[in-house]
Amino acid sequence: MDYFQLIGTLYEVEPAILQERIQELSNLLNVKDQLYQQVRTLSLGQKMKMEFIAASLTSPEILFLDEPTIGLDIQSKKDIRTFLKKMNEECHTTIILTSHDMDDISSVCDELIVIDKGKIILQESMDVILSKFSDFKYLKIKMTLDLVPELCSVKGVVVISQTKSECILKIPRDFVFETLESINKLVDIEDFEISNLSLEEIILQNYFTKKEHN
Repeated sequence: MDYFQLIGTLYEVEPAILQERIQELSNLLNVKDQLYQQVRTLSLGQKMKMEFIAASLTSPEILFLDEPTIGLDIQSKKDIRTFLKKMNEECHTTIILTSHDMDDISSVCDELIVIDKGKIILQESMDVILSKFSDFKYLKIKMTLDLVPELCSVKGVVVISQTKSECILKIPRDFVFETLESINKLVDIEDFEISNLSLEEIILQNYFTKKEHN
């Protein structure tokens, strides 16, 4: 708490406004009960949340963050992502975030820039990226035999990964069941699972994997 008081003094924040901000932010990040604890007694997630409070007390116009959720537990990650989204929407704070965790990006950001070896290989809004690849789904199937070559003959099917008994395919969204029926005629399917492409999968399969094969 003393640290927050110091920040308020340095940035000339009115005491009443400062207290209101501290209470609001600590409630949002679920650390209200830890405000008066010594820093050395806090967990990593709690320390990170306190840093976010400190960085946000003055309602900055721009906030730069580098791997903000690295090493944190699931709940702390969720709290921080919710906090950042709220800051952007309610305080109009521009957040520039670098992260290898695609859940950070997809939960918080409106625009994505992918950098590989110092070069920008993708710069686009999240809506455009996700809609561009919304025409496909992933189909994970378990088979009794390794018959991947036969699967490649099915129209629209792209083999993403494979083992002797399991295969992940990218298939057209509008022909999921038709494709599944065609596959079932070729191989004996023990089980299957259909899912959407995640942001991480979109980037890996459509930008980095292609590059490796060129």
